[in-house]
Amino acid sequence: MKVFQKVKEFFMKRADENKQKVEMAKMKEYYKKLQGGALLLQYIYKDMENAKKKMNHAERRRFETELTHKGKFSKEIIGRYLGQVNEVLTNIAEVEAEIKEKTIAKLIERKLKKIK
Repeated sequence: MKVFQKVKEFFMKRADENKQKVEMAKMKEYYKKLQGGALLLQYIYKDMENAKKKMNHAERRRFETELTHKGKFSKEIIGRYLGQVNEVLTNIAEVEAEIKEKTIAKLIERKLKKIK
């Protein structure tokens, strides 16, 4: 009886540990998303500060009001910054492709040297 009790406790303990791991993974994912959103907001505020002279005053004030007081992203804000984010992601992909091509070329050179 005691053996079965110990086995049962072991499996219960293992199940609790697995639940905790799953919950921690979910929390980590949630906070990464939250951090990403905060970084996006910080980027938008800094961009509006930097673009004071380029951006229409009424548009900038409207964006600030929507973000600070209402806490909403309007279609205008999304449209404006989605284009910028897509441009940055495209540039990152191009740089990564160049790096990948260079590393492949280096690997080929090394293999050719070994063959000779």
